[in-house]
Amino acid sequence: MRTRHTQHPKMRLNYVIFFGVFLMVALVVAVPFYSAGSSSAQVAAKTTSAIQPSLLNTLRMANRSVSSMLLAPSPVAETIATYAADCTTPKSSFSLGETVCAKTDNVDLNWPGGRWVDWILTGSPNTIVSGSRTTTLITSNPQTFTYAPTTSGAYNVEITQDDGTG
Repeated sequence: MRTRHTQHPKMRLNYVIFFGVFLMVALVVAVPFYSAGSSSAQVAAKTTSAIQPSLLNTLRMANRSVSSMLLAPSPVAETIATYAADCTTPKSSFSLGETVCAKTDNVDLNWPGGRWVDWILTGSPNTIVSGSRTTTLITSNPQTFTYAPTTSGAYNVEITQDDGTG
């Protein structure tokens, strides 16, 4: 008489758990690459009020290299915020001639070509009124920049970088 060998129920449960853990690990590794690859190309993080981190730049930093993702903690989102002339009092609305302070933090200082702050008079078309890689280059975290508008209008302050084409 032959007895049929059946697999123990606990053994089947172990295989199911192993397969589930394997799928979760695969998702955790694949999602950041898929998200970064499908995001649109944007060159600047804009804000006209308090802190507003740039998701695109966070994804770019996460996608730089697999080894840095596995060995380093998650990157912190860069920020740019506007303040009164004292650079400590948060402020988003200013009068003509009043000094505006912008404070950047957690900016990737190793970006090829550098990163800088642009002051932009919004309208049709938008006009950069101050800022360039030579005058407002971001060289430390945190860092402050000041500007006193000479024309009335709505302004944005941006962290900007080359798009890699020139």
